[in-house]
Amino acid sequence: MLYKRRVIATSFIVLSLFLTTCKNKVNNEIDIPELLLLYTEENSIDYSNLLNSAISGDLDALREFSLLDFRDAVAYDHGCVMVDMISIVGEETFIKGIETISDQQKVVVKGYISAGLEYGNQVDFGPADFRVVFPKIYAFINNI
Repeated sequence: MLYKRRVIATSFIVLSLFLTTCKNKVNNEIDIPELLLLYTEENSIDYSNLLNSAISGDLDALREFSLLDFRDAVAYDHGCVMVDMISIVGEETFIKGIETISDQQKVVVKGYISAGLEYGNQVDFGPADFRVVFPKIYAFINNI
């Protein structure tokens, strides 16, 4: 019985510490979700520095950032960060960074942006319609 109480108490303490330390890192006024930071750290991706380089106008970093390979919830988080990043750098700069990507890669970028618009917290955009929010990027990605 005493062992069971210690396990419960220890579990409670660990959970409390986890919940109080699980905060989003803010990078250039962009919230980076904890799950995304953990995943990129585990996979040796310097996400924050890559994001900073992309925001500063480094087109190679912007391309690399846009084509990072994520799945599941991390992909949605990356999409949200990507939408925030695009709103900082602008559509023209973003397109310059990805202008050489293949049609298959355009599908990936389109997925990230769509997820970011749908699940992000960008209240400035109103409806999360890709064509309305980022018309130039939408045209580029869809070869219009």
